[in-house]
Amino acid sequence: MTYEAGNYYLERECLFSPEALQKSIFPLIEEIDAVNQRNDLNLQDIAQRFFMKLLRWFRIIILQDVVFLRDQFSGSSL
Repeated sequence: MTYEAGNYYLERECLFSPEALQKSIFPLIEEIDAVNQRNDLNLQDIAQRFFMKLLRWFRIIILQDVVFLRDQFSGSSL
């Protein structure tokens, strides 16, 4: 099978996990976001907001990857 430059397929991309499971990874994201959003708009930390967004994305990636990693590393606590 040939792929064009720029195209890719990740099998794990089809896997979706429940929100409750996602929140078990980095569980304080929502709390930190809420504290930041309570600040006046001029005092909100934009870098923090986007870092929390990145961590939310990592939650999904970690859970997608762990499905494949557990088969390779069955003795792991993952």
